[in-house]
Amino acid sequence: MLLASIPVAIVVEYSVAYALWRGVRGRTLFRILYFLPVTLSWAVVGIVFRSILLEFDPTWLTNASTSLFVLVLAFHWAVFGINVLIMYAGLSTVDPALLEAATVDGAGSLRIMWRIVAPQARSFIDFVVMTTLILSLTNIFGLVYAFNLGGPGFGTTTLEFNLYQDGFTNGNFGLAVATGILLMLVAMIASLVSVVPTVRKVRR
Repeated sequence: MLLASIPVAIVVEYSVAYALWRGVRGRTLFRILYFLPVTLSWAVVGIVFRSILLEFDPTWLTNASTSLFVLVLAFHWAVFGINVLIMYAGLSTVDPALLEAATVDGAGSLRIMWRIVAPQARSFIDFVVMTTLILSLTNIFGLVYAFNLGGPGFGTTTLEFNLYQDGFTNGNFGLAVATGILLMLVAMIASLVSVVPTVRKVRR
């Protein structure tokens, strides 16, 4: 579910970055608000969301589906600010004359946003996809641990957290090492998939 949610989150983050780039009202205040979660550690994010559930509806923590949903929400809330910032930086490299030409040609707002501007900032978007994927696989131990210890059952257990349980809780270091190698390979493949198209574009 966490991996499946990444494309949806990327679309939302790009839409927000695009709105900020085009000069939506109140963008200065909004930049401060959306970037605040970036300053928090994963453990703090997990504690915050756990506290919210305990306050309003503790049963969410005892259900695997709802627990996982909130964990996914917490993850994307934490990375939202930095992802939007990176995409905004990418959009800032787009030549404004391109938008003027598209408008003159009669292109609609959505067409300009997705068919004209997005390809120009693709290397930044690809970078966000890559880093978000790698983070979701290898860097949210603190979030999972603080949120619900991987539970209920294995409802919120990620490969990274499972590695910890195998190695340090169950003493199965062989399986933990195998999981670590698998995570490393996935991260490498994600990096290559993202970097290779950019390198080819630069060479051309």
